[in-house]
Amino acid sequence: MQNMNATGSITPIAFNGADAGGNSGWAISSAAGSDRYWIGGSGDWNDPNHWSTTSGGAPGACIPTVNDNVFFDAASGFTTVSKTVSIASGNAYCHNIDWT
Repeated sequence: MQNMNATGSITPIAFNGADAGGNSGWAISSAAGSDRYWIGGSGDWNDPNHWSTTSGGAPGACIPTVNDNVFFDAASGFTTVSKTVSIASGNAYCHNIDWT
């Protein structure tokens, strides 16, 4: 959630999710971040088939949130000169990003 303001005579509204900043009037419970590894070569950031919880691991990890660390490494599967990660729909978020 980002840039959402709950106003008026209210108690903070409970919300479970990622806090991308700029929010007020909410009691946001964010899950602890974890590591996400890009796999499968070029593709779309929002495709879970390009995310794994381990370097070179199985696909299907959750798409990174503002709490997650993202890694692009030797096991990311880029085999051509063009190494493209696109954002075809939605947004792309992460806490830290490492391109080694």
